[in-house]
Amino acid sequence: MTLSPRTAFRQLLPLALSGLFAAQGSAALAAQADASFDFGQSHPYLGFGAQVWLNDNKPEQSMQMLRDLHARYVRVGLAPKILLNQLRPGMSVQDALKLIKANDSEQQRQRLTRFGEQMKQLGIQIHLIFWRMPEPWARYDAQRKSGSKDRSTFADPARVADYANLVTAQMVYLRGLGITADAVELTNEPHGAWSTLYTREDYARLVQAARAAMQQNGLGEVKIAGPGVNLKQFDHYIGALQQAKATDDLGYISAHVYENPELLSDPRQPGMASFLGRGHFGPIVITEFGAQDGKAKVGARSFAVTEPAYGLSAIAQAGLLLNNGASALIYWQLKDFNWGTQGHGMLSEDGQRRPVAQALQTIVAPLPPGAKIAAVQGRLPAGLVATAFQTPQNSYLMISNSSDESHQLSARLQGGSGHCGKIAQTQVWRTSGEGGGAVKAPEVSDCTVKAGIGPGSAVLMVLQ
Repeated sequence: MTLSPRTAFRQLLPLALSGLFAAQGSAALAAQADASFDFGQSHPYLGFGAQVWLNDNKPEQSMQMLRDLHARYVRVGLAPKILLNQLRPGMSVQDALKLIKANDSEQQRQRLTRFGEQMKQLGIQIHLIFWRMPEPWARYDAQRKSGSKDRSTFADPARVADYANLVTAQMVYLRGLGITADAVELTNEPHGAWSTLYTREDYARLVQAARAAMQQNGLGEVKIAGPGVNLKQFDHYIGALQQAKATDDLGYISAHVYENPELLSDPRQPGMASFLGRGHFGPIVITEFGAQDGKAKVGARSFAVTEPAYGLSAIAQAGLLLNNGASALIYWQLKDFNWGTQGHGMLSEDGQRRPVAQALQTIVAPLPPGAKIAAVQGRLPAGLVATAFQTPQNSYLMISNSSDESHQLSARLQGGSGHCGKIAQTQVWRTSGEGGGAVKAPEVSDCTVKAGIGPGSAVLMVLQ
């Protein structure tokens, strides 16, 4: 039967439109993204770790998690017991050490020694954290300004040198038990009154006083990690360290980062240009990082640590920080600690593994310390993060896609050893819990990797 032109058009139009919409939908599901990585401009990858607690009711679960993460660092507080009413102004390092030994016990020594030996067996380096200035030396304001504490705490300028001597004495005591740290944070988040708030000038004085005391007491090899503030406060504190000529007293530049990946992708954010540049002041160590949770800012995605989306965001966060200059990452925290606030732990307080544990174990843990991190060129679409690493034997491409659409990624690796001719291994993690569909049709030619990356996915490719 022969159809009239009008009838034929009416029958064919729906088919044509459906084909057009299908083509548009297919394109939307596989948006093209291009990036290049230059190993001629690189910075070192030092390793990955997590905050741990000495007061752990099930330490065997935490130790196994550290093994599975191939952790190179732990951040931990190991301050020996002292009686606060015995502290006196003007104490020297030796005076403080006598006070520590006067309050010592066999139980304390065994506890600390056991932890130090466990870390040595695992090949893990210790980053010490001393949380706050002792109460007799601090000043207080009954008005709660921020954080979980019921009052605000401020450093007394007259006690800064005393506190530096006390911290040094505690480290000398730990050294006597065989515990020598790779680095130390002299105080936690000096920009916040929830720990101890320091003016930027007083914090610079603390760094200088501690470095001098450590040098005089055989701890010259221990690096000071600072200032340990959030990115928005970084310019403020690093400026004072520069003015005091104290940046050379730091071994690591440190910060705490809990921003959304969307914000970390924006170079206009405060602190991004100076901090997440190319390590102008020394190697960068993120001594606390984690994804945003229910406190997410307006307009950003909100989720809890128990959700798979949290794990994917942590991978994206890691990639963005490493891309922008960080050399090491310490996740907050390995296991929840019961202090009345919402946890971020890979493990719950009773030791159950959360999705973020599997996510970081699958994608971030295999990255080898000592690798070079290539400078990334170009800007990828929102939600897509790619980071490239290289050792003398292999290249690595870490990709996360937290967007709602697939991306067809083309990633060019250049300026390196040339060990990027074939894909030797691919590891995937998905928020759905299933690996299928995370990566489609991966191929490599002339050190250019091309692959489709599904939504809610993270991929680690090992190239040879």
